[in-house]
Amino acid sequence: MAEQNATPPDASAPAGAAAPRPAPAPDLQERMQGLQGWMAEIERKQARMTYFGGAAAILALATAAVALVIAITGQQSTQDDVDELRRDVSGLQQSVKTATENQLRGVSESLGSIDERIEALKSAQQRDAATLRTLQNQVNSLQTAPPAGNRNAPGGGATTNGGGRSGDDANP
Repeated sequence: MAEQNATPPDASAPAGAAAPRPAPAPDLQERMQGLQGWMAEIERKQARMTYFGGAAAILALATAAVALVIAITGQQSTQDDVDELRRDVSGLQQSVKTATENQLRGVSESLGSIDERIEALKSAQQRDAATLRTLQNQVNSLQTAPPAGNRNAPGGGATTNGGGRSGDDANP
């Protein structure tokens, strides 16, 4: 089975030549030089990381110092800003108070005018109700009164020549 899986011999190689041999193991000097090169590369990476780490630490210290200066000067500015804001709020409160008083005064005047109109309407309504009662009483008294010659009776007024015809039409 091993013969079946083996590769066929190269046609250009002599028939009696053996298969290629593995490369000989490197000597100790070459191995040492390889390790030294590898260590030098690690040292370069370490130096670069140290450089960047130191730069980052210095940048962080500078940022902290700037933040500290801003915070110290910011407290002084903050008190001035707070005082200014208080003055602004006080001015706004005064203007809102004045505007509210003006609006309330206007609303009060409008309500007074509306109250007067309501009272006028109520008195007119009472007058109208009294007039209506008077008229109803008059109608009731006319309906219950006895007819006086049928002149005031409904549908019966004074007639001439009988039958309710007018005088012009009555003479033939």
